[in-house]
Amino acid sequence: MSEYLQLQANYSSDFNSVLHVMETKEVILNKFTNFREELFDKYSEVIEVSNNIMRISNEEFNRNIIHSNLIGVEFILNMKKYSEELMSKKLDAQEVLFDLNISAQNELYGKIFKCKAKERKPLDKKYVVRRVGRTYKAK
Repeated sequence: MSEYLQLQANYSSDFNSVLHVMETKEVILNKFTNFREELFDKYSEVIEVSNNIMRISNEEFNRNIIHSNLIGVEFILNMKKYSEELMSKKLDAQEVLFDLNISAQNELYGKIFKCKAKERKPLDKKYVVRRVGRTYKAK
């Protein structure tokens, strides 16, 4: 579990760094507020699922492992479900970061270098490509 906690700490640190830059450089990055808002929401979703994983892990450890009982099938199924959900939430956040990276390059350097980075082109239309100026609507 300590490796999991370290991975989550690294993830949080990296995410907080991105959000910090976006907040402290808002004068320069004002066109990207939609990305910042969505990133914050995506990060909150990741934390919520991560907290669920920690909660059910701690309950299982307190209930069974400390008393040398076997781990139940329900626990394994819950961990699988939450692990898949956590991966999905992290991928959602990664999409926003990727789109932010492309949009920032195009906005900040596109005119200087007279070219643009290519946007993602998801095969599945349920995945949205975020762009500068598109208003983010929280769920």
